Amino acid sequence: MKYDFNNDADRDFPSMVVAEICNVCNLRCTHCGCRKVIESSEYKPYFLELDIFKRVVDEVVLHKNSFLRFTSDGEPLLHPQILDMVKYAKLKGIFPVTINTNGLLLDNNTAMHLLESGIDVIEISINAFTKETYNKFRINADYDTLMKNIENIIFMKKSKNYNTKLMVSTINFPGYEEEVKQFDEFWSGKADKVIIRTFFDHQGLVDNICEKKLKSIDRFPCPQFWKRITVAANGWLKYCVNDWFNKTKIADLRTGITIQEIWNSDEYKKMRERQIKGEYDKINICGSCTDWQAMDWNYDYNFAINELTNPK
Repeated sequence: MKYDFNNDADRDFPSMVVAEICNVCNLRCTHCGCRKVIESSEYKPYFLELDIFKRVVDEVVLHKNSFLRFTSDGEPLLHPQILDMVKYAKLKGIFPVTINTNGLLLDNNTAMHLLESGIDVIEISINAFTKETYNKFRINADYDTLMKNIENIIFMKKSKNYNTKLMVSTINFPGYEEEVKQFDEFWSGKADKVIIRTFFDHQGLVDNICEKKLKSIDRFPCPQFWKRITVAANGWLKYCVNDWFNKTKIADLRTGITIQEIWNSDEYKKMRERQIKGEYDKINICGSCTDWQAMDWNYDYNFAINELTNPK
């Protein structure tokens, strides 16, 4: 397989810009690196500054190949200006704009404002089918509240015919294959799209939560270097979306540097060359990483969003 950009537009600018707008969370999930970060002595809460976010949006909108994904190292709906951010991105004309949330803060008021903003995709990470499994992996969560919120947003979408797509996702935790099938069958008739993600251990932060382990596979270059870049909550650009401790920071957006400049920089080109050559240990945190196993060159989040928002 040839590992390269999909097209010249992606070569010039990343097809996905991930906006990690905060690193705080209302949950402490066993399968998420956020819990370990928040519990660490070096943790400091960050909320992406609105002016930095607006500069990111103003740059992204210039590149029609690129879309904006709201997520975080925690829960994006905890950012006090999240609704203003979504509105700004849509008013500027970015398409699509997506958000990934655990759904517990998606009450009627928040759901209504998101739908009214014209957001293109709301993804709710459920990560379980049964209440028992949900409570096992989701700490401090309320399954009944989540189900009520999802039912409400489905009703609101249909009643006013909003164009927003609803996507639900789970993780193929080893040992829970049958439940993953049940999840897919149940939600396929309710949501616009179901995503089943590959379980990975967040570079060893959550390596003891499953009874079984995934089979190891031959390593391949990480697609992130060719497809996405991450804006961290503290204003830094990172080359790894799974970098919980900001060890892959490559530039400070507060200095005025642009995403395009970094994407086309000699440093980024060198990291891509090292990925192709298999010199992973020469790139910070890549050498010991196993998270690349959750990436797929043939079908990833970019493809899923394109299928959902640009149906043929």
